[in-house]
Amino acid sequence: MGLVEREVELETLSRRFASGSRGQGSVALVSGEAGIGKTSVVGAAISALPRGTRVLRGACDDLIAPRSFGPLRDAARAAAGPLAAAVAAGADREAMFDAMFAELGGSGGPVVLVVEDVHWADDATLDLLRLLGRRIVDLPAVAVLTFRDDELVEGHPLRQLLGALVGPHVSRLPLARLSPNAVHQLADDVGVDGAAALAATAGNPFFLAEVLANPGAAVPPTVADAVLARVMQLDAATRSRVEQLAVVVAPAARSLVEALPGGTAGLVAAERLGIVEFDGRNVVFRHDLARRAIEASLPGGRRIALHRLVLALLLAEAEPDLPRVVHHAVEAGNAEVIVRYGPQVARQAAHAGANRQALAVREQMLRHADLLAPIALARVHTGHAWSLFNAGRYAEGLAVAERGVALWEASGDLGGLSEALVTLGRQLLLSTRPRSAEDPARRALAVLHGQPPGYPRVLAGMFLGAQLLLTDRPDAALPHLEEALELALEHSDDMIALCRSYVGLALAGIGDARAADQLIKSLEPTGTPLHHERQVRVLRNVADGMRRLGRWQEERRYLAAAIDDTSRYDPVVPVLEFHARHWALVADRGDWTAAEAGLRAMLESDGLPAARYMVLPVLGRLLVRTGQVDEGREMLADAWALAREADVLAALAPAAIALAEQAWLTGRGDGWRDAAALVLERAAGAGAVHHRGELLRQLRRLDAPVPAAPDLTAEWAGVHGDWRTAAAEWETRGQPYERALELIDSDEHETIVEGLLVLDGLGAAPAAALARARLRKLGLTRIPRGPRPQTRENVAGLTERQQEVVGFVAKGMTNAEIAQQLVVSVRTVDHHVTAILTKLGVSSRREAIRRATELGLI
Repeated sequence: MGLVEREVELETLSRRFASGSRGQGSVALVSGEAGIGKTSVVGAAISALPRGTRVLRGACDDLIAPRSFGPLRDAARAAAGPLAAAVAAGADREAMFDAMFAELGGSGGPVVLVVEDVHWADDATLDLLRLLGRRIVDLPAVAVLTFRDDELVEGHPLRQLLGALVGPHVSRLPLARLSPNAVHQLADDVGVDGAAALAATAGNPFFLAEVLANPGAAVPPTVADAVLARVMQLDAATRSRVEQLAVVVAPAARSLVEALPGGTAGLVAAERLGIVEFDGRNVVFRHDLARRAIEASLPGGRRIALHRLVLALLLAEAEPDLPRVVHHAVEAGNAEVIVRYGPQVARQAAHAGANRQALAVREQMLRHADLLAPIALARVHTGHAWSLFNAGRYAEGLAVAERGVALWEASGDLGGLSEALVTLGRQLLLSTRPRSAEDPARRALAVLHGQPPGYPRVLAGMFLGAQLLLTDRPDAALPHLEEALELALEHSDDMIALCRSYVGLALAGIGDARAADQLIKSLEPTGTPLHHERQVRVLRNVADGMRRLGRWQEERRYLAAAIDDTSRYDPVVPVLEFHARHWALVADRGDWTAAEAGLRAMLESDGLPAARYMVLPVLGRLLVRTGQVDEGREMLADAWALAREADVLAALAPAAIALAEQAWLTGRGDGWRDAAALVLERAAGAGAVHHRGELLRQLRRLDAPVPAAPDLTAEWAGVHGDWRTAAAEWETRGQPYERALELIDSDEHETIVEGLLVLDGLGAAPAAALARARLRKLGLTRIPRGPRPQTRENVAGLTERQQEVVGFVAKGMTNAEIAQQLVVSVRTVDHHVTAILTKLGVSSRREAIRRATELGLI
């Protein structure tokens, strides 16, 4: 039928390919319903590429548990290179990521990576594509992703990837159905009734092609009827071979087809009729819709028999493709094969970060639990508990973890029992009641008493120490963590970094000077590469430890590195903690709009329950600051209730501080006194000085009694009335709101006005109102007005004068030159420039010009 009405999409792809050849990478998202012609459009665009362009092409499989990095494994067959070497070596997740970037950034010229049917992608592939979308702009490569947008139901994992793929380097190419004119023209060319063809196909190209393939017949009512009408033109033997092939979901390797009755020779007639295609290595249906239509037409008994035949042929291969083996075993009802190969497939998927696939396989295994040996059944439960937890099914995960503990107890295997108790404990630690994890943590270590040193003892000792540390007992945690580190150095190389990071965090909690060295040393590579989940936990500990030590620059640096490193993972467990802290820092630097949006997105997602007590205090506080008082008060009340349930300082302190700030800004108490008293009692340790300083500063603003605090650092100098030192420190840190609050605490009119302008720029209406009240109290009569309506309508909230100043800044004028132009003081221009930088969320004039240009303000 040829390509019709796809000129725009082909031109866009051509431009992207040309940019890629110049080193400007991009992503093209080709979407549409099944049969809309995504593969045809991509194929036509690739056929027009200049000679020498490398094309890597792979597709995702609709298997029960797709192969981890399945499309990359397909693409690796195209040519020798880093990716092919990684696949051949059985590389782990991190090595596959590195190989992919080496492949795309190599010196062999521009590369086009095509990944089809991304709606079926495994989690590991989605993680890689998420990272690739962030970094491809610096590569001589174009990634073309195709997917069915009509299959993206709410909660579909591809939605997160699509949400992350934004920016000028991303082209979205949704394919529309053919117009009525096109359908009539194509139908007239072959003598088919155009009106009937349009009514039956609604312009879907694949369905239309099936209809037009039988010009002398009546127009079939469904796509299935159209496909089967074509199949019925085959002789009985070929038709039987096509039906056999239809149960093979993924592209059928030529070796497998040759082993089927009739081999490839028996499919020649089907190829001539356009039902199947040969690409040299595989045999595929012209479209998956055709395969599905044929498979659905088979009686149940025959379908099962055909799956059994494919399963037998796969098992006869020297190196069976185990995800396909398990898929066909499920379809054939072969429980023995499921329980034999399922554990390996689940482990491989989990190790690659493909959690959904591991979950699906373990669910299949547990349907045949009676065939599993006791220890195998216990092991499946332990792994399944984590799969459920990472899938957001927390209650089920806890129940399965408890069942796993019972099974290990019955087995008498102490090492397995200890690990199962750690699994149960970690889930409790990450729940809304982290203190409930102490009992399984102590049991996990106790059951190993008298056992030889090794990984189980390292794991159990480290977990007990971590549980004590994260529930505010660093002094009790440290001996367990130091012992675990000693054992890891001798017996468990892959646990050294994690143990060391917890030791550093515990030392920071008690104010020990050795903490920073241990934290930094935990980032050094060891002989065994870290599993990605452990790597995330190490990074979290380092960033948290630096914060406890008051080393804010290091905290931000390591947090930024952690955010970048974890961008390749789904937002599961430890990653959520990074995101919550990240948005808090975004709010600190004055980008309140972005912070509010990011925090709301976290709150609305089906995330970890404990993440709510990380998000609610920050978001509720931000809402109160911007005048959204009613919603903010309700959120902070929820935050305090969750904090009391969690009963750990990491939850209690942010909630209490937020309640105190709310009371100051609104004049409404809401229990802040009791909250503050509780937190001050719990935050007496050296590692909690940041919590203590912030809370005491809020108490001073509320004119509440402030206990002596000689150990506070410079940013909290306002506790003792030294607002100048505090304001200077906040300016150094790039936190405009905190600086402005210190400025309005002075008795100098100009200083208060400076702080007021910053508050107006941020949209901090309640604090600005307090600043104006203070100016009136000090006798000032000419007080700057708040933002005008036209200011609020400005895309960045700039006033007319600030908009004018931006234009002068863009011309390279100094503040003195701008002051002369506007006939105002240099200090007034200083205030305007400070407010502009704050509103644009940048820290320099150069960045302000770039951001203002992006927003169309220049």
